[in-house]
Amino acid sequence: MEINGIAHVQLTVADFARAREFYGKLLPFLGLVPVMDFDGLITASAAGRGACLRQRPSSTGCTLPA
Repeated sequence: MEINGIAHVQLTVADFARAREFYGKLLPFLGLVPVMDFDGLITASAAGRGACLRQRPSSTGCTLPA
């Protein structure tokens, strides 16, 4: 079997505003077209590839350095 890339990715982020700013520029640069953009959720896709960016639920108890 040959693997030729990743078809879909979902990222869960703690700082959604910061991630939206970064990935809002990166995803179109990678050829992905925005599909949905809600508070806490962004999706983009193109030619069988897709990306989803989600706000991390606050109840996880996990914290990462800023």
